[in-house]
Amino acid sequence: MAREYQTQAKNDILKYFEEHENQKLHPAEICKGLNERGIVVNLTTVYRNLSRLVEAGTIVKVRDADSEGAAYTYSSGHCHCNSHLHAQCKGCGKMFHLESEAAKVFCEALLKDYGFVLNLRSSTLIGYCAECKEKMHA
Repeated sequence: MAREYQTQAKNDILKYFEEHENQKLHPAEICKGLNERGIVVNLTTVYRNLSRLVEAGTIVKVRDADSEGAAYTYSSGHCHCNSHLHAQCKGCGKMFHLESEAAKVFCEALLKDYGFVLNLRSSTLIGYCAECKEKMHA
């Protein structure tokens, strides 16, 4: 097994995610944000480190509600993201880890009623958080 090296770029990217907890981030956005702080990284470096961080379970790759591409979010201690549903606010992009009993019952009902097993790690429900919903109706 190859040894995993800690690089400054990887550390900087991880710190950027920690500072943007529960937000979806795109690779170009991460690159731009770091460069604006004087941390010089290129898009290739960002992508390479995103792959490593996803593999390690530190961040989660999610489908972006606003495009066909992918976005990433900090797992914030949810290293078991393959065991629960996720939800993303289409308004602000905030990610939610759905670990409630209701989410478990939903997954069990899919299996019982349809014989369908949901891939929890890559399934994201899209909607609006309470804050964005309130702003829409204000």
